[in-house]
Amino acid sequence: MHLHKNGDMVTQSSWEQLTESLAARLPWLGDGDSIILQSGPFYTQLGQGPASIRIEAAAGDSLPADAQLTAAQEQQLGDLGWQPPAHGDQNWARTEPWPLSGRTATQLATMIVGALRDVFGLDAARVEERAFNAFSR
Repeated sequence: MHLHKNGDMVTQSSWEQLTESLAARLPWLGDGDSIILQSGPFYTQLGQGPASIRIEAAAGDSLPADAQLTAAQEQQLGDLGWQPPAHGDQNWARTEPWPLSGRTATQLATMIVGALRDVFGLDAARVEERAFNAFSR
């Protein structure tokens, strides 16, 4: 399955629907597929490679000075299962081997929604999704 660029707004009225939708789509991603979920300066993104999937949550230099994460927000990310920036990365991240089990897909979707909802404090109706494949022309 190849995803294409779009500007569709995430219209689900609840975070649970977004979690279920992501969990259902993640196991079907192809090499080069990416999804970015964003509102204002805050975002999560995922990238599918041939042998793994990597999810990231905005932090550090990817956020403006007035939107930097607090120590409490960073603790929340850690509690959700995100790993702190390492090796020069600026974002919190998690990498899982491919292919994904349904259980791991649900875990990653829950982590993404938890970052958007609980850590960044976003409204689901204002989260924009952009999906694309790095190898599409």
